[in-house]
Amino acid sequence: MIQEHFHYLGDVISCGGGVESAVRDRRLVSLLVNHSIPLEERAKVYCACERPALPYAAETWTLMVRLEGLLASYDHKMLRYMS
Repeated sequence: MIQEHFHYLGDVISCGGGVESAVRDRRLVSLLVNHSIPLEERAKVYCACERPALPYAAETWTLMVRLEGLLASYDHKMLRYMS
């Protein structure tokens, strides 16, 4: 039996080596876009929690140009959403 997805260190690894779903699933969006919380506090949470958690288990990833671009665009997107 071949598994399409495998859970390792809290991460999901697919048989094709893609980790796009792992990048998309690491989100605190509801907290970071809550405008009742001051922007400075949301930025602190993002820098302390979200950015370090994004590449968690990255030693299992095959870093390709596409994935590197996905990580950079996710970071920029979250910074835009917070403001």
